[in-house]
Amino acid sequence: MAVFGGYESELVAMAESSRARIEAVAEMAEGTERRALKDAVEASIASAKELLEQMELEVASSARTERAALTARLRARKDEISALQKDLRQAFTQPRRGDQTPPELGTEAAEQRARLLATSER
Repeated sequence: MAVFGGYESELVAMAESSRARIEAVAEMAEGTERRALKDAVEASIASAKELLEQMELEVASSARTERAALTARLRARKDEISALQKDLRQAFTQPRRGDQTPPELGTEAAEQRARLLATSER
């Protein structure tokens, strides 16, 4: 149970750090720094999933009397990580204030898109 608690506290710290980064991604303008921050959050989420797997092993090897409580805590942490993934997707796909182009398009791609639209309107 002590090992599970250690994993859980590490997971909570990862989640808090990821949430702060997700909020930063949502506010940043398009660019390489934004992409790098998104990649860092994705890596953190991947590490959190590995930690969840370790927690699952701890639950499986725990005494029956503790298993129900540990399973509930594990489920809550899994839900938290799933919510982080969803928040990251939303933060990266939502247009920021003043953004006219879709978020997945950079400046160069936006210019090309505008040229294609202008050509197709003729």
